[in-house]
Amino acid sequence: ALLSLVAHTGDQKRVAIWSIFVFAGSIIFLVITYWPPYAKTGDFERVSTFLMKHEAPDEPIIVFPNEAVLVLAHCYHGPNRFIPIPRPVPLIRYDLHAKALISVEQIQAVVDAAAPGRRRFWAIREEYKWYLGVDFHPSILDDYLDSRFNVVARREFFRSEVLYLERK
Repeated sequence: ALLSLVAHTGDQKRVAIWSIFVFAGSIIFLVITYWPPYAKTGDFERVSTFLMKHEAPDEPIIVFPNEAVLVLAHCYHGPNRFIPIPRPVPLIRYDLHAKALISVEQIQAVVDAAAPGRRRFWAIREEYKWYLGVDFHPSILDDYLDSRFNVVARREFFRSEVLYLERK
């Protein structure tokens, strides 16, 4: 479309400069939005590879939001099991409200039931707080992790984070 303007206007130089400016701006926007390249939100392929390289057996993996377990299960082939927070994903009826955290005690009950007596955990958090007007209250997970665990290691991926945790 811009090339047709060049043919019909007398000021071809100005149109060419503006075309280059718009193209360069588009490229910058794409790089900022989608960096690192080829990563989807959560970057679960790289997360899985990282986990399998650094984990040891009997280190359960806390996952929030719970639906991330579905993607991770496809990519991850390590020895540890996932603990979806706040509960496993219901596969019969999707309920967005079921992903929202209610309290620290809710998380504690799920972790204690799934991994009693474990000292070391991994946690995977995806970077989003709400969707379609539903607040998932990720700050409740932060409060739970801060009050009960020391962060031994932290690694960021594209819109997700992996924590290696040890009980206090």
